[in-house]
Amino acid sequence: MDGVPFDSLFDAPFVKYTNISELIGVDTIHNGAMTELTYSIGLRKSSHVNDFLSELRSLNGGNKITLIAGYNSTDL
Repeated sequence: MDGVPFDSLFDAPFVKYTNISELIGVDTIHNGAMTELTYSIGLRKSSHVNDFLSELRSLNGGNKITLIAGYNSTDL
């Protein structure tokens, strides 16, 4: 995922399924072969989780995405 704009890669599904989302971490894993993205999110409707995850999978190129619901930046 070199050169990928991590801050906007998932804009469409985040706008569709969340009321808030924030990229809070980017790490390389598997000796740099993959990227792990960590986002804080607030879901609009929990009944659409499978659709949301399916859309993310179609965009992530096989890389790891960690979603944290209810994360508060003051917790750092």
